[in-house]
Amino acid sequence: MTTARDIMTPDAECIGADESALLAAHKMAELGVGALPICGADERLKGVLTDRDIVVKVLAADKDPAEIKAGELAQGEAVTIGADDDASEILRTMSASTAGHRRTRVGRNGRPGRCRPGTA
Repeated sequence: MTTARDIMTPDAECIGADESALLAAHKMAELGVGALPICGADERLKGVLTDRDIVVKVLAADKDPAEIKAGELAQGEAVTIGADDDASEILRTMSASTAGHRRTRVGRNGRPGRCRPGTA
């Protein structure tokens, strides 16, 4: 049986909900990614921030990316699956998710594999 742990990237880097969109952009550039999980102080997943979110919701709206917090850009409810969930369960969860265009995050009890805001 193939599990989420087998096919997903371990130790995802997060951006803290209270950290700026500017820091998120720098972290995305450094990591070569277009999205970061948003994690709260409780290390629980709050959402996903994309480079497009920063461009459309911050820059195109003439907002200062140093002043906008990542958590302000999170939308809807975070959808997670367990690291040991079967691949068929992943597909069911992604298909049923109202956030279908976002990636489902693997975690334990709503926490991504590694969620330490501020540690790039």
